[in-house]
Amino acid sequence: MSKLRAFNAKSSTIFKDIDVLKQAVDQGLAQTKTSWDGIRGVFLIPDNLDWANTIQNFQKAKEEAHRKSMMEKLKPYKVYAWRFKDPSTNKVTTNWFIDKNGERIFDQELEDFLKKHGEELKGVYKEISWEELLELDQAARRKGDGKNYLTRHQVPKGWRVGTQISAGVESVAWFAQKSGLMTIGSVAGLRYAGKGVKLSKGKIGHAKIGEISGAKPINGKISGKSSIELPRLANLRFESSAKNHLKNVEGFDKKRGFKGGHNLDDFMEGLRGLGTEPENLIISKTPHPKVKGIYEIWYQVPLKDKAGNISYPLKYRKIKFPKTIYDPKIISDQEMYEWGEKALKNGYHKVEGESVVGKLDDLDFVGFLNQNQKINRKVKNFYPTFEEVLKDIKK
Repeated sequence: MSKLRAFNAKSSTIFKDIDVLKQAVDQGLAQTKTSWDGIRGVFLIPDNLDWANTIQNFQKAKEEAHRKSMMEKLKPYKVYAWRFKDPSTNKVTTNWFIDKNGERIFDQELEDFLKKHGEELKGVYKEISWEELLELDQAARRKGDGKNYLTRHQVPKGWRVGTQISAGVESVAWFAQKSGLMTIGSVAGLRYAGKGVKLSKGKIGHAKIGEISGAKPINGKISGKSSIELPRLANLRFESSAKNHLKNVEGFDKKRGFKGGHNLDDFMEGLRGLGTEPENLIISKTPHPKVKGIYEIWYQVPLKDKAGNISYPLKYRKIKFPKTIYDPKIISDQEMYEWGEKALKNGYHKVEGESVVGKLDDLDFVGFLNQNQKINRKVKNFYPTFEEVLKDIKK
C-alpha cells in the first residue's frame, strides 16, 4: 500500500515527463517530413532543434538517476578490481568482485554497471592482486557452507567438509579439478574468452600450483609457462603481538601448556608461577644440535584440586607438546625476532593450521597467521622449532 501511495504521488510527474518526451519525438518526426528537399536530394536542417535537446536531456537524466541508484545499491558492499592481461594481445581486462563480509555477491545489474562505469569510481573500489583473490576464496571455503568466491557454482554437499579442511590448498587448482572448469578465466568467473589456460594438478600441502601457461595477471605472479608459488612471502607482515609472544608468557592451556614465553628466563618464571620449583617440572632439556642457545624442553605441571590448589602428595601431568626456548644470555630477544622474521619471509605457506614455515641457516621457524583478516594476513606469532619444517616442501 505504501508503495502504491508513493507511486500515486509521483505519477503525475512521471506522465508529465512522458508527455513532454512524446511531444519532442512528434516534433522531430514532423520535421523529417518537411525538411526533405526532393529536388536537391538533401535534408534541410531546421532552425529550431529544441526537440533534440529535450530528448538528450531526458536520456542524461535517466542515466544519472540510474547511476545514483547503483551507487546507493553498492553502499553495503566492498568492491574489488583484479586486472588480467592476455599475453597474446596485451589487452587488459578488469574483473569486478562485489563483497559482503567475505562472501562474493553475484548481482548482474551491479556487475553490468561496474563493467561500464567501474573505472570512474576511484575511491569506491580496491585493486587486488592474484594472491589476494585466492585468499578471499580460501576464506570463503573455510566457512564450510558450500560457497566459494571465484565462481557462481555452489559446491556440492558431499565436498563441503573437504573444502573447509583443505582451504589452504590453491583454490584454482582445487576447483578446476572438481568442476572440470579447466581455464583460469572460467574458474575465476572472469568470462575470459581467449585460449584455454592449462592447469595441471597442484600439490596438496605445499603452496605451489603446477604448470600454468598463457596467463599473466598484472599484479599477480603468473608469467608465461612456469610454476608459481603462492604466495611469495617476501612482503609478509608481522603484527606487534609477535614480539611479545616470542618473549613473554601469554597464558596457559591445559593441553598445550604455556602460550608464548620462548625466552628461557620468562619460561622458567612461568613454571615458578605454577607453585613449585621449576626443576621439579622439567623432564628433559635438549640442546639444539647445531645452534647454541636453543633448547627443546619437555615438562610437566602439578595437578590441582577442584578449588584450584596444588594437591598433595604432588602428582604431575606431562604436557603433550615440547617447548622450544632460547637463552637470552646467548641470543638476545631482538636477534631471535629478526632471525624468525627473515626465515619466514623467505619461507613457504603450510596448509595445516594456516601456518608459514621457514629456515635460517640451521634453525627452523613456524609462524601462524591472523585468521580474522580476510586478505593480506599478518603473522600474529612465531617461534623456533626442532622440527625440520621444510622437509616435505618441494622448492
